[in-house]
Amino acid sequence: MINRATNPMSRHSYVSKSGRRFEFEEHRIDEAPTGTNELYVFCTEGIWGFNPLYVGKAQNLRDRLQNHERLDDAKKKGATKLLVHSEPDLVAAQLEDAETLLINELQPLLNVQKKFPMRGRAETNALAAQ
Repeated sequence: MINRATNPMSRHSYVSKSGRRFEFEEHRIDEAPTGTNELYVFCTEGIWGFNPLYVGKAQNLRDRLQNHERLDDAKKKGATKLLVHSEPDLVAAQLEDAETLLINELQPLLNVQKKFPMRGRAETNALAAQ
């Protein structure tokens, strides 16, 4: 679960098992915010936070969200929110690693096309330090 911010001016957060902190901006599921090197989550909204249905990454978020192959599935499962974590300075491999970390830990229902092996402790610690 991604925790809901207690202050309306704050971002929602998730802290990985390795201690890496992800902060997310909240958008409506049909919004197409602009941004580069971003992680995004289609999710349902609960009382205490957000339940991820799909985690993805995008070099260009607006382009990626147009005709997204999992958006309709997420909506059918009750997704009403799009959460976006931005790290514009990450290179492609780091973005891929961050996506893998979130998928492994959050285990979103609709990420069935990508199954990632769990990383070793050294790799996880290196990722958390980024």
